[in-house]
Amino acid sequence: MRERIVAEARATVAGARLSTMIVAVLTCALLLGGGISAAHAAQECPEPRVRVFEWMPDDPRESRAQNLVTLWNRDGIRFLMTGKNLGHRAFLEMSAGVSLDLWDEYILTTSSTADAITMNLVDGKGRPVASATGGDPESVAQQMTPMLQMIRDHQSKVREDEHIAIDSWVYSSVQLLTLEVDMEETVTFELVDCDGYVLADREVEIELTGPGEVEPQTVTTDGDGRGEFTYVATDPGQASVMIWYVHDCIELEGVKYASGQNRVQITVEGEGARVFLEMSGDGYTATYDAWNCDGLEGDWQLEGELVIEGYGTISGGGSLYFPPRPEEGPWDSEPFSYSMEGTLDMGDAVTDILYEFEDVVFTIIELEDGPTLGDARGTAKATVRVTTPEFSAVVSETYSPLSIAPALIRSETHPSCGD
Repeated sequence: MRERIVAEARATVAGARLSTMIVAVLTCALLLGGGISAAHAAQECPEPRVRVFEWMPDDPRESRAQNLVTLWNRDGIRFLMTGKNLGHRAFLEMSAGVSLDLWDEYILTTSSTADAITMNLVDGKGRPVASATGGDPESVAQQMTPMLQMIRDHQSKVREDEHIAIDSWVYSSVQLLTLEVDMEETVTFELVDCDGYVLADREVEIELTGPGEVEPQTVTTDGDGRGEFTYVATDPGQASVMIWYVHDCIELEGVKYASGQNRVQITVEGEGARVFLEMSGDGYTATYDAWNCDGLEGDWQLEGELVIEGYGTISGGGSLYFPPRPEEGPWDSEPFSYSMEGTLDMGDAVTDILYEFEDVVFTIIELEDGPTLGDARGTAKATVRVTTPEFSAVVSETYSPLSIAPALIRSETHPSCGD
């Protein structure tokens, strides 16, 4: 039972929130808006789930009352039947690993004496929502109808008394920013509940990932549910700021989710961008250098060199182009081609090597440490000609797809820039 309850809660929270969070990360475009609207249309609040305990009890009057309640209140409520009445305490023990403050879990129990039938509805924290007592099933079921309105009234009262929310939404004045180093931007946001209720005097966390600074890191909304923070661009790269409504935040398997959340994606442009890697091993040194004098967008130069100690060098390169960052989807370079070649002198044998790379596409991906030149795709063809005094032979082989490890893009100017 406990495993099933946990699985349902994870599917409800992680599935719904996680898909929102993924779309936000992949959306990369400049969107300077006209501020937050004065009011937001109410969203759809979560459908309450009511667990009916001791379904098919021994007393037929209880069964009749439960049947009528579920029949009369089925619109807007999902009823879940739970066999034996284990009691509210046992239910909470089984659900100890799940946050039931998500407002979609309620518990309905029925009991009877010789003279009366009693129904009790409580929320996941044990707070009473409604109760009814009567001598016949019809009168008890009637007192518990309309149950959806009783739940909504209960949610509103607890929301005001305890300063929490049903299913909050965060609206920010801007979703994506492009700044330069030493610039700053003040972002305003508004916190409202799923029914349009303004969530005033609520504590909101501001969480920065990537370069830069945010101030403050905790904001309390004003009487209109509004707040603001300032982002300062200190270094080039990619940053994101998550606005979390603290009450709604939960963590599942180390990942934070919340209904009240929003992400501001920030690109801080620098003077140049460069990827430089150097690897060495037994008898060889390899370097890989790619750079753009103007930042991430536009023309990049690519050079590579493999020095085999005592035999020779294979080197070459080419150019590639990254178009402006797309509004959605991966940031891919235009397909390009380049080559590397060289001669290895092995005494009696001379080996000419030519590597030809065709239809190569690089992708810039956003990682926590900053923009990264991700995996490449394309085709590589190696042609090797071996010449000795006795014979000459040519061998060719094609490799696809390519496999190049991701490399962090540094904000630095290549020595050739400005020449």
